[in-house]
Amino acid sequence: MSTTIDSKPSHSISTSQTTTDRVQTSICRTNFIEQQNLENFQIVWLDANINKTDHNSQTICRLRAVINNLNIFDNVCDCYDYIAGVQNEKVFLIVSGSISQYILPYTDQMPQIQFIYIYCFNIKKHEQWAMNYDIVRGTYTNMNDICEQLSKDVTSSRQFLFMNILSTTIKEKEINKQEASFMYFQLLTDILIGMEHEDDAKTDMINHCRLQYIGNEIDLKYIDEFDKTYSPNEAIWWYTRHCFLFEILNKALRIQDIDILFKYRFFLTDLHNQTKQLHSEFVQSFTTKNIDNEQRTVTVYRGQGINADELENLKNNLGGLLSFNNFLSTSTNPKVALMFLPIKSDLQSVLFEIIAKYSEDTKPFCSLKGLSNFNQEQEVLFSIGSIFRIESLDNFSNGVTKISLILTAQEDEQLKQLRQHIRMKFGEELNLNALGVLMIDMGEYHYAQQYFITSITNHQQAHADISQDYNYIGIAHAKNGEYDKALENYERTLEIQLKSLPANHPSLAVTYSNIGLVHHEKGEYDKLLETYERTLEIQLKSLPSNHPSLATTYSNMGTTLNAKGEYDKALENYQRALEIQLKSLPSNHPSSATIYSNIGLVHHEKGEYDKALETYERTLEIQLKSLPSNHPSLATTYNHTGSALNAKGEYDKALETYERSLEIQLKSLPSNHPSLAITYSNIGTVHHEKGEYDKALETYEKTLEIQLKSLPSNHPSLAITYSNMATTLNAKGEYDKALENYQRALEIQLKSLPSNHPSLATTYNHTGSALNAKGEYDKAFETYERSLEIQLKSLPSNHPSLAITYSNIGLVHHEKGEYDKSLEIYERTLDIQLNSLPSSHPSLATTYAGIGLVHQAKCEYDKAFENFERTLEIQLKSLPSISVKKFIKTAVIYRRLC
Repeated sequence: MSTTIDSKPSHSISTSQTTTDRVQTSICRTNFIEQQNLENFQIVWLDANINKTDHNSQTICRLRAVINNLNIFDNVCDCYDYIAGVQNEKVFLIVSGSISQYILPYTDQMPQIQFIYIYCFNIKKHEQWAMNYDIVRGTYTNMNDICEQLSKDVTSSRQFLFMNILSTTIKEKEINKQEASFMYFQLLTDILIGMEHEDDAKTDMINHCRLQYIGNEIDLKYIDEFDKTYSPNEAIWWYTRHCFLFEILNKALRIQDIDILFKYRFFLTDLHNQTKQLHSEFVQSFTTKNIDNEQRTVTVYRGQGINADELENLKNNLGGLLSFNNFLSTSTNPKVALMFLPIKSDLQSVLFEIIAKYSEDTKPFCSLKGLSNFNQEQEVLFSIGSIFRIESLDNFSNGVTKISLILTAQEDEQLKQLRQHIRMKFGEELNLNALGVLMIDMGEYHYAQQYFITSITNHQQAHADISQDYNYIGIAHAKNGEYDKALENYERTLEIQLKSLPANHPSLAVTYSNIGLVHHEKGEYDKLLETYERTLEIQLKSLPSNHPSLATTYSNMGTTLNAKGEYDKALENYQRALEIQLKSLPSNHPSSATIYSNIGLVHHEKGEYDKALETYERTLEIQLKSLPSNHPSLATTYNHTGSALNAKGEYDKALETYERSLEIQLKSLPSNHPSLAITYSNIGTVHHEKGEYDKALETYEKTLEIQLKSLPSNHPSLAITYSNMATTLNAKGEYDKALENYQRALEIQLKSLPSNHPSLATTYNHTGSALNAKGEYDKAFETYERSLEIQLKSLPSNHPSLAITYSNIGLVHHEKGEYDKSLEIYERTLDIQLNSLPSSHPSLATTYAGIGLVHQAKCEYDKAFENFERTLEIQLKSLPSISVKKFIKTAVIYRRLC
């Protein structure tokens, strides 16, 4: 099959749902349901008689004073469906007594629900059966009592914080994923805190807050007060008020909501800077007073709930490093900390005991005495991204586990080097450009475009900066599969650079290289080679011999050579690229993973599947350490791995690996991204190989649906999909439908590719196979001859694709009974393959099998048997999972008959 298996080389460059039965009230804002919930919690109120009560307006105000997001239902099914779709938030469910007994058996185990409150007129009627459910907080006849209990439960639930384990000796790959995600989050907060904020940053944040809290009179008063009276030295006071700022910032930090963090960057910066200033004042006072190290140390405590898996992970990582994504609130009084232990029985109660020394080396922390709204809690606040070493875990009392931590400046050395290298991309200034570059590295292409567009507006006439912005916008579009938009922005970049830079400036080479990548994706290969040659010419004149940009160009040239079937030359260029990168970049840099991936693709093309898998494993090892866990590049590597497994005949493993790729892409890419189409196509290929033709066709339909929405109507990738569909139809014996789809593929290629493009030859080959299967041997022969004519003009004389065409021609002669001509053609096939492929390549086995079948037809059973043995020998080496003994069996039977 012509399955281009994401065998494209890698190039170097919270939801609210609307429900019709939900009750709308004049108190709720008109667009409230469609708004994103920016807090960690929400209230769901289910009452069949909600419209018949008179006090709803006052009740809604009281409830929203506790949790802003309130959703009201009078229909059980709609309520259940809504809760089931909640993500990233905990639900506090208020349910009327008349409904509660029916819905509780279904909601008791829903992970979204934190607690349930039964609102009724007859406590005795519901109290006894409700006691059977731990999740029920009580039965109430007064909504004020519910609000009071709800407020206490929300305070307790706020203590749950997400943790990162940063070093471990077990489950290394999983931890590496966490490390990479943590590193990128650290970089994100570094940039947001380090940026100079425009005068309108505060105004933008406040306007966003007002929109979020429409109809919530209490929080709107807080927002007005903040707008009129706030100053940076009050950041801690406002944060500890547990009002809108506390709720929004904590959720954004917990789920790493980039958009919200950007909108609230000015307050995030003030909060960090005030913590840092107070920390520095403490350190300086200790130095001035000559206080010894022991007196510079403080012990603080934090009580909270964690799930059983997290507790087990901590036990298995003694000596490892731990970090929280949020600002960490603690108390010097353990009794205060213990007051915040979880109420829910499904959480493990833990008491963190933290020893922290006032030092300039660690992330800042400070006492909140005189600054907090809750001075009785004796708080100490640690800034975001503080790192702690896990010292010990001990039983404390009454089922509470004490976890001893020490504040440290330590971090993984390789991770530190990688972060420093990425920081170098930003330059000295942390600004919108730096944020945009980071978004590209994180795979957040939409945000990258957004920030660079804003940057262009701010730069006005600074040509160099504007050209850089357009270049990065182009990269973001290209990464997102929007190739025409990418090319448009690269051309804007080039236009500015040609006016403002010398002819051999390295930046021009970068732009030409990026333009080349777009031509590659669009199938414009002649333009591709032309731009790479310009790129290399400029770089060799203007850059040091070990500059990373040279590695990029050598890698891209390797990709072109691989497409031409010049595998050894391709490997040579990839090796040059790798040598440069290993000298100039950290060992776990994602660019090295790209080169390893491309080397793996060459081994795949050569039929060296085990070498390919070994190289992909190395690729994956680097990516898991250096990229976020849902980065699209990980999906690409899983795709490559699946393709090698598929080629080996390990179909179930291949399918499993493709599913991993798809899972990542569905989380990280738009629903119509071309890379999703590639993965669906690969899954279809596995189904084809397994003989599951209907499943294959169904998956190819998904592929086609995405491509028709995301690619030009004549894009070469569409031709591949039509060709794959045709191959499956051919295997089903639906030859006419197969020929129709091959014709569609051919029409696209004739419009979009040069007349001698190798892909045209491939489609003619496939068309010939369908004609041969129909018994139309002369038409098949004629079509194969067209394929051969193109290949002889466009490919090297020993290219493996030529061997495939000769083999197909040999098969036609066999079918026509022209056995001597068939053997002559097969000998040409064999000669090319022996000169261009490894001795154990599966294609050689296919040729020996074809020769054996011709000898068998001629009743030359000894020769047939000899060729079948060669077939079996190769296949047992290269395709361990495939059974080929049928060839031997056939030969033995015929041998006995003669």
